[in-house]
Amino acid sequence: MSTIKIRENILLLITYRYHQIKSFVNSAQGLEYHYNNFLSHLKELAIKKTLEDDSMLDHEVTAYLNRLGQLSFFLVSQKLMQYCPKIKELLLFRNKNTAHRSIDTPRKEDTLHEQIWQSGALMRRIFSGKVNPGNPLEEEMLEFLTPQRYNSNKAFISYQIISGKIHADFTPQKDHPIIIKEINEVYKRLFH
Repeated sequence: MSTIKIRENILLLITYRYHQIKSFVNSAQGLEYHYNNFLSHLKELAIKKTLEDDSMLDHEVTAYLNRLGQLSFFLVSQKLMQYCPKIKELLLFRNKNTAHRSIDTPRKEDTLHEQIWQSGALMRRIFSGKVNPGNPLEEEMLEFLTPQRYNSNKAFISYQIISGKIHADFTPQKDHPIIIKEINEVYKRLFH
């Protein structure tokens, strides 16, 4: 092989690796983008006078989970998924709801009951926490029926999905910091 051909191959490998890492970083930035949009929507909803359509939250979660799926392909290709247990857990949402919908194209393990449950995973939300932790339960319940339930510092929105014996929970306000720690761990392993 000629020296020119070797240089071309090395340049091609360097370019390939650059784009691989750059797309990893881009996906991680996308997570931040969709998480920040989610929080912005919560703040906007919390100051409304009445409860309004909040489907934009589900759209941001869908985009977030799909970005997570992009990251997962990189993690698997680099044999780094073992350092990302939360990301691995949340792939169930992507694989059964946001990227591949089991209700449209069932796989052999998808029972009819699970297909129905999985298709609505982002339509059924659970609110946890308290808007005002010091309030008596009756006052808390009344306040929970107002836009105050979107106060993202105290009340959290959770999504759940199941497939067979596998279960995943996604609470953006709690899980995003965990995911970022996992990504930082991967970054350290790549460059140190």
